[in-house]
Amino acid sequence: MQQLADRVRHRDGARNLLWVEGPHVGGSLKDAWAYRISHDGPLEYAEHRPAGPHTPADWYGLFGYLAVHNLAPVVEGEWADYARTNAGWACWDDAPKSVPVWLRYLADHRIGMIVTKMIPGQLIESANMDDPTHIRSNWSCTTGLNEGAGNQIRNWFSLHNG
Repeated sequence: MQQLADRVRHRDGARNLLWVEGPHVGGSLKDAWAYRISHDGPLEYAEHRPAGPHTPADWYGLFGYLAVHNLAPVVEGEWADYARTNAGWACWDDAPKSVPVWLRYLADHRIGMIVTKMIPGQLIESANMDDPTHIRSNWSCTTGLNEGAGNQIRNWFSLHNG
Protein backbone atom coordinates (compact mmCIF):
# COMPACT_ATOMS: atom_id res chain seq x y z
CA MET A 1 0.00 0.00 0.00
CA GLN A 2 2.81 2.42 0.86
CA GLN A 3 4.47 1.91 -2.53
CA LEU A 4 1.18 2.58 -4.30
CA ALA A 5 0.55 5.71 -2.22
CA ASP A 6 4.09 6.95 -2.91
CA ARG A 7 3.63 6.46 -6.63
CA VAL A 8 0.29 8.24 -6.71
CA ARG A 9 1.60 11.16 -4.67
CA HIS A 10 5.16 11.60 -5.85
CA ARG A 11 5.37 10.22 -9.37
CA ASP A 12 1.88 11.12 -10.56
CA GLY A 13 1.55 14.24 -8.40
CA ALA A 14 -2.02 13.56 -7.30
CA ARG A 15 -3.12 15.46 -4.19
CA ASN A 16 -6.65 14.09 -4.02
CA LEU A 17 -7.95 12.02 -1.13
CA LEU A 18 -6.55 8.50 -0.77
CA TRP A 19 -9.34 6.17 0.36
CA VAL A 20 -8.04 3.04 2.08
CA GLU A 21 -10.35 0.05 2.38
CA GLY A 22 -9.75 -3.21 4.16
CA PRO A 23 -10.11 -6.77 2.89
CA HIS A 24 -13.38 -8.72 2.80
CA VAL A 25 -15.34 -6.19 0.74
CA GLY A 26 -13.90 -3.41 2.89
CA GLY A 27 -15.48 -4.97 5.97
CA SER A 28 -12.44 -4.88 8.23
CA LEU A 29 -9.73 -2.34 8.96
CA LYS A 30 -8.56 -4.41 11.91
CA ASP A 31 -4.88 -4.32 10.87
CA ALA A 32 -4.93 -1.04 8.94
CA TRP A 33 -2.98 0.93 11.52
CA ALA A 34 -0.32 -1.77 11.89
CA TYR A 35 0.36 -1.40 8.15
CA ARG A 36 -0.54 2.25 7.78
CA ILE A 37 0.34 4.55 4.95
CA SER A 38 2.49 7.43 6.15
CA HIS A 39 3.20 10.96 4.93
CA ASP A 40 0.58 10.81 2.22
CA GLY A 41 -2.33 13.00 3.27
CA PRO A 42 -5.08 13.63 2.73
CA LEU A 43 -5.96 10.08 3.67
CA GLU A 44 -9.15 8.42 4.88
CA TYR A 45 -10.01 4.87 5.92
CA ALA A 46 -13.29 3.42 4.69
CA GLU A 47 -15.19 0.42 5.96
CA HIS A 48 -18.10 -1.30 4.26
CA ARG A 49 -20.83 -3.40 5.81
CA PRO A 50 -19.21 -4.86 8.90
CA ALA A 51 -20.16 -8.45 9.47
CA GLY A 52 -22.12 -9.38 12.59
CA PRO A 53 -22.48 -9.46 15.42
CA HIS A 54 -23.53 -5.83 15.18
CA THR A 55 -22.24 -4.37 18.43
CA PRO A 56 -20.05 -1.39 19.34
CA ALA A 57 -17.36 -3.74 20.66
CA ASP A 58 -17.12 -5.51 17.31
CA TRP A 59 -17.17 -2.24 15.36
CA TYR A 60 -14.38 -0.89 17.56
CA GLY A 61 -12.16 -3.86 16.69
CA LEU A 62 -12.94 -3.73 12.96
CA PHE A 63 -12.52 0.00 12.33
CA GLY A 64 -13.70 2.17 15.23
CA TYR A 65 -10.35 2.19 17.00
CA LEU A 66 -9.03 4.46 14.23
CA ALA A 67 -11.63 7.11 15.05
CA VAL A 68 -11.80 6.56 18.81
CA HIS A 69 -8.06 7.14 19.19
CA ASN A 70 -8.01 9.89 16.55
CA LEU A 71 -5.52 7.92 14.46
CA ALA A 72 -7.14 8.67 11.10
CA PRO A 73 -10.45 9.83 9.63
CA VAL A 74 -12.94 7.04 8.99
CA VAL A 75 -16.03 6.87 6.80
CA GLU A 76 -18.77 4.27 6.45
CA GLY A 77 -18.25 4.03 2.73
CA GLU A 78 -21.23 2.06 1.54
CA TRP A 79 -24.50 1.82 3.38
CA ALA A 80 -26.58 -0.02 0.85
CA ASP A 81 -29.29 -2.63 0.62
CA TYR A 82 -29.17 -4.59 3.84
CA ALA A 83 -32.02 -6.92 2.90
CA ARG A 84 -30.59 -9.30 0.33
CA THR A 85 -31.56 -12.91 0.41
CA ASN A 86 -28.68 -13.85 -1.90
CA ALA A 87 -25.89 -12.28 0.15
CA GLY A 88 -25.74 -13.13 3.84
CA TRP A 89 -22.90 -10.65 4.41
CA ALA A 90 -25.18 -7.83 3.26
CA CYS A 91 -28.04 -8.60 5.61
CA TRP A 92 -28.52 -7.31 9.13
CA ASP A 93 -31.25 -9.59 10.35
CA ASP A 94 -31.10 -7.82 13.71
CA ALA A 95 -31.65 -4.44 12.03
CA PRO A 96 -34.52 -3.16 14.22
CA LYS A 97 -32.13 -3.17 17.18
CA SER A 98 -28.71 -2.73 15.58
CA VAL A 99 -29.33 0.05 13.04
CA PRO A 100 -30.15 2.74 15.66
CA VAL A 101 -27.09 1.66 17.67
CA TRP A 102 -24.98 1.73 14.48
CA LEU A 103 -26.06 5.25 13.52
CA ARG A 104 -25.45 6.49 17.06
CA TYR A 105 -21.98 4.85 17.04
CA LEU A 106 -21.06 6.65 13.81
CA ALA A 107 -22.23 10.00 15.18
CA ASP A 108 -20.59 9.55 18.59
CA HIS A 109 -17.23 8.81 16.96
CA ARG A 110 -17.48 11.42 14.21
CA ILE A 111 -17.47 8.79 11.47
CA GLY A 112 -19.01 9.93 8.21
CA MET A 113 -21.29 7.92 5.96
CA ILE A 114 -21.96 7.51 2.25
CA VAL A 115 -25.21 5.92 1.08
CA THR A 116 -25.68 3.88 -2.09
CA LYS A 117 -28.53 1.90 -3.64
CA MET A 118 -31.09 4.69 -3.49
CA ILE A 119 -33.37 2.73 -5.80
CA PRO A 120 -36.99 1.68 -5.25
CA GLY A 121 -37.28 -1.26 -2.91
CA GLN A 122 -33.88 -0.75 -1.35
CA LEU A 123 -33.50 2.39 0.80
CA ILE A 124 -36.45 4.14 -0.81
CA GLU A 125 -39.99 2.76 -1.22
CA SER A 126 -40.69 4.21 -4.66
CA ALA A 127 -39.05 6.31 -7.36
CA ASN A 128 -39.63 9.31 -5.08
CA MET A 129 -36.37 9.99 -3.22
CA ASP A 130 -38.47 11.47 -0.42
CA ASP A 131 -40.16 8.12 0.25
CA PRO A 132 -37.63 6.23 2.43
CA THR A 133 -38.04 2.67 3.60
CA HIS A 134 -38.86 1.91 7.22
CA ILE A 135 -37.70 -1.01 9.33
CA ARG A 136 -40.73 -3.09 10.24
CA SER A 137 -40.97 -4.91 13.55
CA ASN A 138 -40.85 -8.24 11.72
CA TRP A 139 -37.69 -7.35 9.77
CA SER A 140 -36.12 -10.26 7.98
CA CYS A 141 -33.72 -10.67 5.11
CA THR A 142 -36.31 -12.82 3.38
CA THR A 143 -39.46 -10.71 3.71
CA GLY A 144 -38.75 -8.18 0.97
CA LEU A 145 -36.48 -5.33 0.08
CA ASN A 146 -38.97 -2.62 1.00
CA GLU A 147 -38.19 -3.02 4.68
CA GLY A 148 -35.08 -0.99 5.21
CA ALA A 149 -33.33 1.71 7.14
CA GLY A 150 -33.91 4.52 4.65
CA ASN A 151 -35.96 6.67 7.04
CA GLN A 152 -33.46 6.31 9.88
CA ILE A 153 -30.58 7.15 7.54
CA ARG A 154 -32.39 10.22 6.18
CA ASN A 155 -33.01 11.41 9.74
CA TRP A 156 -29.34 10.78 10.63
CA PHE A 157 -28.15 12.92 7.71
CA SER A 158 -30.63 15.68 8.57
CA LEU A 159 -29.51 15.71 12.21
CA HIS A 160 -25.79 15.76 11.44
CA ASN A 161 -25.73 17.98 8.35
CA GLY A 162 -28.12 20.76 9.27
